[in-house]
Amino acid sequence: MIKELEIINDLNKINSKTEEKLLNKLIDLHYFELQEFVIAPNDKEVLLVFGNTDMPHDEYAYEERNRSIWKFNLTSGELHQLTSPKDDANTPCWSPNAQTIAYLSRESGKKRLWFMDRNGKNKQQVETQNFPGKDPFTNTTIKWSPDGRSIAFTAHPNGSFYGLWQSIAKEHEESSNIQIENGNNKQEAFRKKARSLFQTSLFVYDIDANEINVLINQCTKPISIYDWYDDQHHLLIRKGSGVIQINIHTLHEEVLYHGSLDFIKVVDSNIFTAQFDGEQLSAGYLYNNQVVKKHVLDLSTYEMVTIHNGSKDLNQIFFTAQQGVSNILYCANVKTGEVQQVTEQGKTVEDIPTCPAKIQSFHKKDAIIFPYSQPQEMTELYELESSGKIKKMSDFSLELVPKNTPKVNVVHYLSNGFKIESLLVLPNDYDVKKTYPTLVYLHGGPEDYIRANLSELISARAESAAYFLAAHGYVVFMPNFRGSAGYGESFENELANYQLLQTPYEDVIAGVDYLIQEKIADPDKLGVYGSSYGATLTAWTIAQSNQFKGAVGAVGMYDLLQGARLLNQSFHSISDNRSKGTTQSDFWFNPEVYQKISPMEHYQKINTPMLLIETSGERELNRNQATPLFHALLTKKVETNLIYYPHAFHNGGWNDEYKRDYMKRLVAWFDYCIKGIALPSWFHLNE
Repeated sequence: MIKELEIINDLNKINSKTEEKLLNKLIDLHYFELQEFVIAPNDKEVLLVFGNTDMPHDEYAYEERNRSIWKFNLTSGELHQLTSPKDDANTPCWSPNAQTIAYLSRESGKKRLWFMDRNGKNKQQVETQNFPGKDPFTNTTIKWSPDGRSIAFTAHPNGSFYGLWQSIAKEHEESSNIQIENGNNKQEAFRKKARSLFQTSLFVYDIDANEINVLINQCTKPISIYDWYDDQHHLLIRKGSGVIQINIHTLHEEVLYHGSLDFIKVVDSNIFTAQFDGEQLSAGYLYNNQVVKKHVLDLSTYEMVTIHNGSKDLNQIFFTAQQGVSNILYCANVKTGEVQQVTEQGKTVEDIPTCPAKIQSFHKKDAIIFPYSQPQEMTELYELESSGKIKKMSDFSLELVPKNTPKVNVVHYLSNGFKIESLLVLPNDYDVKKTYPTLVYLHGGPEDYIRANLSELISARAESAAYFLAAHGYVVFMPNFRGSAGYGESFENELANYQLLQTPYEDVIAGVDYLIQEKIADPDKLGVYGSSYGATLTAWTIAQSNQFKGAVGAVGMYDLLQGARLLNQSFHSISDNRSKGTTQSDFWFNPEVYQKISPMEHYQKINTPMLLIETSGERELNRNQATPLFHALLTKKVETNLIYYPHAFHNGGWNDEYKRDYMKRLVAWFDYCIKGIALPSWFHLNE
């Protein structure tokens, strides 16, 4: 249980015992990432799904996770665990009377549909068809009928598209047959074959008769369920690109609409919708295969908009938009056209990488519940009342998050006329009269971005682990350099014209100068580290500057020329914002441009000790990217180490052993390079 976990009261008094407690505490936090939540029909309780994606790829590919279902009482604040993480229970759905829960579970060894009562008792498996696929219930939707006597659900008989793709690729790689390369993209061929095998079926389970009826069998298009109609005889579903009404008895399908719709709700047999086309939000009802608009709102000034839900009276639509480190909730009034900001800067709402759970409205009262996070708090549930007041509903992480956590500031500085936003993580005993050893963390992408939430700061999946480093006396600086998402198109376009590394590097150096000028960073005690693209930028940075005493590159790419030739795809032309002013095939015809954009071409200028980290993902997909740089640095007599985590993949599949090792190894390496502390004996052991 959560409350049995020991609290660490002082992160600064680090010794071997407290360090192990802190490591365990931070790793435990990974298992309580909010994945889903569902409000009970009586508005009194919420079902929660906690878990993460830290599974070996062979399990992750088939959607095997460590999820568990919990029940939270909105009045008393009581939290009860209903299922075990080993069962990977997910997709819970309340019965209309809030007495029974339908859900998916792997308790019997294979994912199936299950029932349990509201307290987690009397678990019972529903005998669904014996599907041949390894993961037939990936992305399944489950909906109870209004009378509670039937359940509609979807399944993929042959397995999910991703699972099929990975199975085909693995079978090809492990085959002993002679393989002929014909110049075609193998992965695209695997995806094409997976698409040909992919199917979706729609079922209704009659609870009284204990009978499963097939409504749509082996459809080649993905199917999801929106809701039941009140008449109990019809379902509203999405089938491919179509919105369809299907009669569960006659199986007659009526196409109501073709195209994307971001929000759909059945109201007295009418269908209310909201859709966002990238610039305008339109809301209205579906009639004669078109949306009769109530109002159109201009949202072109907002970044990365996601439409979530509507108010009970449907006069308001709630959406989130990314603003740099912040993901902000807005309320759009479809009558007046007014858009109102609900949440504040420096926090995140429904941050998809760490919390796929969606904003939801209550069933009876006019209010919504949304997941909300900040740097000192894991994702919690908050209520937005009809009055506009925000009220915190939960304290899931109260006993989990270490006490006296490091202070986190959002800072801004100028670089070549651009305002660069960053997170600055300070040791808990930070003294403004002192300067501190400072580490610069560089994010991946490069179109990813640093987020103002706790998951961003505790992450040990080849990422920042900023809280652990701050507990050891380091300032951790996390800039959203040019190219990062959430700051507008022109900001991302700064990567064009072969500036994939140059402009972000300029922002990194400008940020370091800012910290030195503000007397935060000790100029003689600087380190830099990064993940994925951030590792590439790390290698580039220490090839251009000798001011860093130590560096770490995790799951990165370093030889962009050879990588492009292996994949027949240049990294700098993958996306529109990078490709402007570049040539896709220059790795064949103009390789000299790589002198300007590839860290490997500048290895002779690297003098900074560098720790390199790889997983099976890099060795299989990127042809062992770190080893050539490792050998180059050894030849140049620059101190370096190469660590390999064989069962992890890029930023996923990191088990507790890998996370613990990664965090300890970061501290040991930077302590050695920056503080002059000898490396521990375990650092070079090869067990």
